[in-house]
Amino acid sequence: MKTVIEQIEQQFRLFHAAGCSVEQVMEAEEQLGLRFADEYRNYVLNYGAISFGSHEFTGLNVDSYINVTDVTRQERELRDKLPADCYVVQQLGIEGLVILQHQSGAVSQLDESGNCSRIADSFSGYLGTLL
Repeated sequence: MKTVIEQIEQQFRLFHAAGCSVEQVMEAEEQLGLRFADEYRNYVLNYGAISFGSHEFTGLNVDSYINVTDVTRQERELRDKLPADCYVVQQLGIEGLVILQHQSGAVSQLDESGNCSRIADSFSGYLGTLL
């Protein structure tokens, strides 16, 4: 069975940064006061961050505008209702929508009004909806 990343590579030109170290992951988690879901940890360790088609995802070893630590901190300053156990995996740039992942692994969409709704059980599950 193909992984979501393999499926993306077949359909799109996948761009990614360099993977990061365990120490970088631990530092980012400490700065955000949470632990990344295991799947997201593996993603940043192997790819740093990815983009394909019109989709760009936060990660590590990347510029501030898609660095998960920087983006999550910015969104926390802007949004009172951003759950403390979440980090931003994607800013959609449409009507203020952001995609969050909970430490548990579930993925949610947060709108400008603060409404948070679950949209996938995992990061790979969310990526799969974009194919």
